[in-house]
Amino acid sequence: MRKIATVFRLIVSPQATWSRIFKSSSSASLERTMYYPLVGLLAVSSFMILVYNPMSTLHMAIIGAVMEFVAFFLGYVVASFLISILLPKLQQAGKVTTDGRVRTFVIYNMSILVLIELVRNLLPTDDMPLLYIFTLYILYVIFRSVKFFSLESDKEAVFTVCAFLIIVALPYVVLMLLNKLMPSL
Repeated sequence: MRKIATVFRLIVSPQATWSRIFKSSSSASLERTMYYPLVGLLAVSSFMILVYNPMSTLHMAIIGAVMEFVAFFLGYVVASFLISILLPKLQQAGKVTTDGRVRTFVIYNMSILVLIELVRNLLPTDDMPLLYIFTLYILYVIFRSVKFFSLESDKEAVFTVCAFLIIVALPYVVLMLLNKLMPSL
């Protein structure tokens, strides 16, 4: 529960929270105790479609739950990999960022995205423009983390935008591909 509170602190005060996170977090522990349970909770919240949409079936809810879990699981793995490849190209000479730090960075940013999706699943409507604005807030949270990656000053904006696009787009791309593969939805 304390780790979820850290996600909310990250939303409220990104700079100070990133400093605390990078001093004390283990990515392996975060995966097991925060991110995967949070994604599991997101999958369970997919069943709210049964409450709000009388035309939906249990079959549709199960498929939706599995698709959301897979999208955010694969999104996390691929985003961590892509950002690990991107970082050395943008960092100052001689600086190296550990894979654990990259995974921690991705976990916390994707956790914000998971919380946004969780709220979307719990609301009776899919079309909430305010939630899309919260997704854009992840861009600011990423920007506040830039100083912890020893980037060249002229590459900070590039990293911020690329990391944002990778972290936000990947789960939705996977979800879109899964929707194309599932003819019954």
